Amino acid sequence: MTCTSERSAARPGDEQGGGSGKSRRTFFARGATLGLGIAAVGGVVGGSVADAAPVLPQPPQFDSATSVYNLKGANTRRTRAALALARLGAGVARIGFLGDSVTAGTGTTRGTSDPVTLLRQQFARAKFRTGELVHLYSAAPEPRVTYAGTWADQSINVPWRRGQAGATLTFSGVGRYLELVVSNESVTGFTTAIDGGAPVSHTTTGALTYKTMTLDAGTDGAHTLVLKLAGNSFVYGVGIRHADGVVVENAGISGAATANFLASFGSANVMSAASYFDVDTFLVELGANDMYQAVPVATYKTNLLAIVDKCLASGANVVLVATHTPAGNSGWPPYLAAQYEIADLRDLPLLDLTDRMGWLGTAGDFDGTPYDLAVPDGKHLTAVGNSVKAMAWLDVLGPIGTGTQP
Repeated sequence: MTCTSERSAARPGDEQGGGSGKSRRTFFARGATLGLGIAAVGGVVGGSVADAAPVLPQPPQFDSATSVYNLKGANTRRTRAALALARLGAGVARIGFLGDSVTAGTGTTRGTSDPVTLLRQQFARAKFRTGELVHLYSAAPEPRVTYAGTWADQSINVPWRRGQAGATLTFSGVGRYLELVVSNESVTGFTTAIDGGAPVSHTTTGALTYKTMTLDAGTDGAHTLVLKLAGNSFVYGVGIRHADGVVVENAGISGAATANFLASFGSANVMSAASYFDVDTFLVELGANDMYQAVPVATYKTNLLAIVDKCLASGANVVLVATHTPAGNSGWPPYLAAQYEIADLRDLPLLDLTDRMGWLGTAGDFDGTPYDLAVPDGKHLTAVGNSVKAMAWLDVLGPIGTGTQP
C-alpha cells in the first residue's frame, strides 16, 4: 500500500523548548525533507546556517507520516508472519540489527537505553515474550556479561571477543533456552555450566568455523550461564530466549563502515553471523562512517548492496534504515540518495530517520532538556533519541497491539 499524504508547514514537535529562547526541535525536521535526488541546501534549523538541512524531493511512495518509503506487504511478509506466530505463542521472530555506533547505542547503556533494548521493551509491553542474542564485541561496553581471565576484542572487521585458555564469561538472563556462538578454533573445546551445575564439555574441530549451540535450562525463568575455555578461542555472542516470542540481536559496531561488514576472516565476521540463528528480519543502518571516511558514494552503494544481498540470500526480509543526519555535515545527501536507489533496486522498505528526526545540527543543540535527541557530540543519540528510533522501527515492523501472552 502506498501513502502519499502531504507534509504541512508546521507540525507537532516543532516548538520552542526549555525556556532557552532558542528554536528547539523535538522529534521532527523543520521545513526540510530528504528523499531521492540532491538539491541545494536550504532552510535553517536551530537558527544557524551550519545546521541547515538539504532539501530533497520526496518520491511518491514516501509516507510522510512515518518517514517510511516503499513499505509493502510483499517485502515484509516473512516479518509479519514471524511476528504473528510469536504473538500466538507458536514461534520465534528473530530481528537482527546491522549498523554502526548509533545502532550499538554509543553514548547510552547497552541492555538499558540502547535502541534495540528499547525496542525489545516495546515488544514486552505488548505482551510478547522477548529474548536477545547479546553481541560481545565491546567497542560498546556490554554490562550484561562479566569476564575472568584474559579477554580482548579481536578487531572491527572480526567483531568477536577472543579469550585465552582458562578464561571464563558469565551471562545471566530470563528465559529457558541459552544460546551461544563460539568458534571451533581451539582443539581443546570448552565447558558450560548452567545455574551452578556440573560443567558440561563441548568439543571443537580446530577449524576457523563457528559452532552454534542452544542449551535447555529446563524451566522458564532466570538463569546464569558460565562458559570456560579450555584453549584460545573466539566467542561471538551469548543470549537467552523463551520457546516463543521476539528475539533481537544488536550487531551494531562502533566505527564500522560498510567495508567492515564485508571483511573476511574465515567464518568469523559479522556477515557470517547473520545466518547463525535463521533471522527473519534484518534492519541495516550504515553510511555515516562511510561519509566521514570519504568513501566514494559509488563504492558505498556497491558495498551496501552486497550486504543487502547477503541478508536476502538467507531468506530474511531486509529493511534499510537511513540514519539521522550526521551533525554539521552537508555531505550526507548523496549517501542517503544511494540508499533510496538500493531500496528501488531490491524493492525494500526504507525508514528515513533523516526525515523522521531532522537535522540534529551541532553540539550546540544540546542543552540538557528532555527533548534532546543527540548527545553533545551531535552524532550519537540520547536515550530519548534511541526511544524515538525504536518507535520508528515499529512503524516498519508493523503494529504489535496489546497482546495476550503472559
